[in-house]
Amino acid sequence: MLKPNKKYIIVEPIKQETKTESGIILPDTKEKTNSGKVITIGGNEPEYGVGDTVIYKEWSAVEYNSKDKKYLIIKKEDIIAYEK
Repeated sequence: MLKPNKKYIIVEPIKQETKTESGIILPDTKEKTNSGKVITIGGNEPEYGVGDTVIYKEWSAVEYNSKDKKYLIIKKEDIIAYEK
């Protein structure tokens, strides 16, 4: 498995919904929520952990494709918020 440098984490992006449960199609806006599920963390453990959802700065992620999965490599300092 890919292991990040101590200043980075690896995230699996969460697909943003394009319509609500009732079928209403959501418009594509310029502001998008950038969130993902933490896969692995390099170095010391921050407040969040593997399996938590994090929100990160829009242009901070480096995309990495492994087999049929897409991952993002993000600097820990670019994490804005997290949810356990």
